[in-house]
Amino acid sequence: MAGDLVSEGVTLLREGGRWVIAGALGGHTVGFDVRRLYLHNAQIIGSSMHTPSHFGLLMDIARQAQVRPVIAKAYPLHEASQAQEKLGRRRHVGKIVLHPQPLDPEETVAPERDLGSVAGGNITRHGGN
Repeated sequence: MAGDLVSEGVTLLREGGRWVIAGALGGHTVGFDVRRLYLHNAQIIGSSMHTPSHFGLLMDIARQAQVRPVIAKAYPLHEASQAQEKLGRRRHVGKIVLHPQPLDPEETVAPERDLGSVAGGNITRHGGN
């Protein structure tokens, strides 16, 4: 599947376009027609998104609770398979959150709540400790 996404994405690059890839959620092996790169002067750039000093700064910001991730949907842990299906559809914006305990049906995600995040990962903690 990752190969399909990269193959499709390469065709969307404009003349002289650049695509920065900073993760491999769909898989690490890809395939595409390399002629698309050199015939259109396009570039694919791999990035870890930070240097060690930038990572330290990001961790300081996260520790100070200045990170406010977007929550697409939160699921209780016993609905992990539904969360995985939503993640696999790739039609959401934000984090998919799993709660270790059942959610209160009256609870809503409010922007003023303290939302913690693990920098550089896909794990987000919503509320609580």
